[in-house]
Amino acid sequence: MDGRSALSGTTIFARDIAHARRQDMVDRGEQLSDYFTDLPVY
Repeated sequence: MDGRSALSGTTIFARDIAHARRQDMVDRGEQLSDYFTDLPVY
């Protein structure tokens, strides 16, 4: 296996700060935007 992955469709690519912000929202019990819950975030 060569470690490659194939992705199709809409995908969100986020930097570490964006992941930290999303986690802060989850920790505070805030609702995430639809694109965070409906799409993969890398």
